[in-house]
Amino acid sequence: IGRQPSKQILKNARREMRFETAIFELIDNALDCWIQRGKKTKLKVEVSYDLGENFGSIEDNAGGMSFNDIWKPFSPGHSTNFGTKGQTIGSFGMGAKKAIFRLSDGCEIISSIDGKNAAYCRVPEGWLEIDDWDNLEGNECSAKDLSLTRGKTKISFLKLHDKPGLDDLASLREQIEKTNLKP
Repeated sequence: IGRQPSKQILKNARREMRFETAIFELIDNALDCWIQRGKKTKLKVEVSYDLGENFGSIEDNAGGMSFNDIWKPFSPGHSTNFGTKGQTIGSFGMGAKKAIFRLSDGCEIISSIDGKNAAYCRVPEGWLEIDDWDNLEGNECSAKDLSLTRGKTKISFLKLHDKPGLDDLASLREQIEKTNLKP
């Protein structure tokens, strides 16, 4: 067994990203998945925030992640894009990690490729402060129990680090409108 890197790598990486950049990195990852899966549906990405509850989420219907891949957005050196053909839009290997930990202390991802089975992975609040990388909570479960449809992924930010202000959200909406993706 090799030596695991310090989680300081994720703490440092999150400082490099602005709120908008983090959201766009996750949108880019959805676009990458959608393109790799053959653009079989009209892509929909939904970003939502409940500032009162200090919670946010991003959902897409880009194709979903398997149980074997669902933990990769939390672990340096791993990517769901390994083995893909062609170029990727998102930052290869660290983009989702930086984005998730920039936005939140505590995160869960649920995803279904087929609309029947789902994969679930969660890092609890304070996870970056624990040296052990192996304490990810994960499971396979029924997509129907989670109200997930085919190809859907939902990333939930359980405790926002820096709550975005109304100006941040307005700016995000404006930037999304410029990309022709409807907010």
